[in-house]
Amino acid sequence: MLLSITLASCVAKKNFSSITPIVLLDEIIAHLDSEKRAKLLQFLVDINAQVWASGVDSSDFSVLGDKVQNISL
Repeated sequence: MLLSITLASCVAKKNFSSITPIVLLDEIIAHLDSEKRAKLLQFLVDINAQVWASGVDSSDFSVLGDKVQNISL
């Protein structure tokens, strides 16, 4: 529910102010199954948001293909 509220807030901000928000998702990918993960990532691409997402397994972001920049520490 919290994720839905956060995403709705991003869309509302973009629709009412024409400013695309920057979204920080800390380890959220690990808590979603592969179908929901793919839908979330595609949604973020569709709204053209700048997203910073942390994750342990970089393959979780593979659905994004070349739309992702991976930073490893």
